[in-house]
Amino acid sequence: MTLSFTEVNNGAGQPASYEIRFAPGTLSWGSGTPVSQGTCTVPLAGSAIGAARTCTVLGLATATAYQFQVVAFRGTLNVNAVFGNLSNVASGTTGTSTAPVASVTVNPASATLPVGATQQFAATLRDASGNLLTGRSVAWASDNLPVATVNTAGLVTGVLAGPATITATSEGQSGTSAVTVASGSSGSSNEPPGMILINEQPWNCLSCNGWNYRADAGWADIQTDAAAPKSPSSVLRVVFPTTMPRDNGPSNEWIYFANPNFWHEIYVSYWIKWGDPWDARDQGAKISFMWAQGGSYIYAVQVAGVAPYHVGMVVGWPPYGYSYGDGGVWHPNVTTTSVVTGQWYFVEEYFKYPTLPGGSDGIIRWWVNGTLNGDFRNVVYPADLGFEQFEFPFTHQATPLAQSYVYVDHTHLSGRP
Repeated sequence: MTLSFTEVNNGAGQPASYEIRFAPGTLSWGSGTPVSQGTCTVPLAGSAIGAARTCTVLGLATATAYQFQVVAFRGTLNVNAVFGNLSNVASGTTGTSTAPVASVTVNPASATLPVGATQQFAATLRDASGNLLTGRSVAWASDNLPVATVNTAGLVTGVLAGPATITATSEGQSGTSAVTVASGSSGSSNEPPGMILINEQPWNCLSCNGWNYRADAGWADIQTDAAAPKSPSSVLRVVFPTTMPRDNGPSNEWIYFANPNFWHEIYVSYWIKWGDPWDARDQGAKISFMWAQGGSYIYAVQVAGVAPYHVGMVVGWPPYGYSYGDGGVWHPNVTTTSVVTGQWYFVEEYFKYPTLPGGSDGIIRWWVNGTLNGDFRNVVYPADLGFEQFEFPFTHQATPLAQSYVYVDHTHLSGRP
């Protein structure tokens, strides 16, 4: 791109120096990129007051609309510079290059992923002169599919612990990235030792990091909360509108486990906050679901018709179903931690199949703020192949009298075969 402007004085009778920034699309000076290639590279020294100055910006992507802006200054940039006013914004679109791809660079060049985690990779294409190329097709591949997979958009998923090489190819040129898939855990307070990390979700987006999202009778979004206890400042907000029918949920956020025949022991932790106000008529609002293969499930619920609430479990397979305890709810049998609206709580859940198929030494436990609430040790599990999915299908048994909210911060999942 070629830029032209008239040089000015620096306010002290001498030719000014210049800083030029650009951005694809709409330019905001504070977030613009200083020119680093071409004769417009900053800082650009002045020559003569009133002279017509022309310079070029190189390294831009092809077929892309850009905006540019210049500011005059005296002194030393980033040290003691004194600036004039910003210029007008100039716009232009680069042409379409027919130059062949000469190099492919994969970003990041290396990465370590936990088992079950995902990471977006990108390929940068350049011609022989180093100019960026866009609009070219890129093929992605993994040399070790049992360890790591990659889709057509460059999203890499860790499957089993080990090394893999991710390759991006365009017009016969290739670039690679070294990926290591590692087992391990986050060290949450009551997580059993030796668990294999399945997923970490800081909730900075809805459909990412292996998670899926669907709006139902309401919706969910990502909100900023500087007081988020684990991963500030983004949190998941689930919205319960007044138009939502009873016994419905506003949305669903879920994750499928890699190797679903693999997991017979699962630990999950998350931070949760019920908004204030919250409809006190709801006596069994679903919080989280853990699905086993064949349709069996366990889900956590917020219990009690009036505050303070507490967290319980519902087990949805024989011989339990909805016949165990009050309305099918397994209430805390160790300590009951009271839950009120407007405060963050740390919830941990632990599920373990019996040692032998058909046995009765299965385990269901849960903690609130690090305190053991429920500890059930002689649990019969279904005769299936293990856990395959976790989700947040928040529901409300009554139509909300006022729009209500539930917030979730940082979800951690680990398991063991």
